[in-house]
Amino acid sequence: MSIALALKRVTKRFGGLIATDDISVEVKKGEIFSIIGPNGAGKSTLFNCISGLYKVSQGSVWLNGEEITGANPHAIARKGLSRTFQNLELFSKMTTMENLMLGRHLYMKTNFWNLPTMLWEKGPAAKDEIKHREKVEQIIDLLDLQSVRNRYTSQLPYGQQKIVELGRALAAEPSVLLLDEPAAGLNLEEKDELVFWINDIRRLFDITILVIEHNMGLVTSISDRIMALNFGRSIVTGKPEAVIKHPEVVKAYLG
Repeated sequence: MSIALALKRVTKRFGGLIATDDISVEVKKGEIFSIIGPNGAGKSTLFNCISGLYKVSQGSVWLNGEEITGANPHAIARKGLSRTFQNLELFSKMTTMENLMLGRHLYMKTNFWNLPTMLWEKGPAAKDEIKHREKVEQIIDLLDLQSVRNRYTSQLPYGQQKIVELGRALAAEPSVLLLDEPAAGLNLEEKDELVFWINDIRRLFDITILVIEHNMGLVTSISDRIMALNFGRSIVTGKPEAVIKHPEVVKAYLG
């Protein structure tokens, strides 16, 4: 099986603080791979290094066999990587549909802000916009967002906003999707739905998924493999049942 994402001795320093320390791992194409660890373990820092928000201090990052170390986030997104954030990055004064359409900006040949008027025009611009809306409609159906499609995201419950952000990341048609604490703020029913959605996303879109999550029940139910971090270093990588029982993992969580 081919490798979708590879980290080779990735280290990130902030002055004298080492946030991630010499991390190496390969994530296989089509895998659901989770990263766990207590607060401050370096999980989000690692995601930021992968997506280009942080420049690695040492080591390299490879996406689908191509090195992306040092590339900016927009360039990395164009190569097939998309992500959600621990803190929401939605446009609160835009509707659900408009936020999802922003996820298509990588593929748009025309300016997004002209789209409402272009819908009524004939020609390539209107056809381009209709094509992008069809992609977004698929995501709205998948994530059950029909009832809030025309509502401003600021009017939605926090858990539903998280689902919109997931949808926007999907709209970019990534080959690798990073989910940073997707279950945070969701109620029990929403968490159960998230498990189905993540599995459906992999199956329907043939996407490799990396997940940062504190909900161990969710992690063990969706993951093919798990990597546990503590103090910026990898403790163990393996099957969920083995990782969660590993003595160093238990110690990291329980002290």
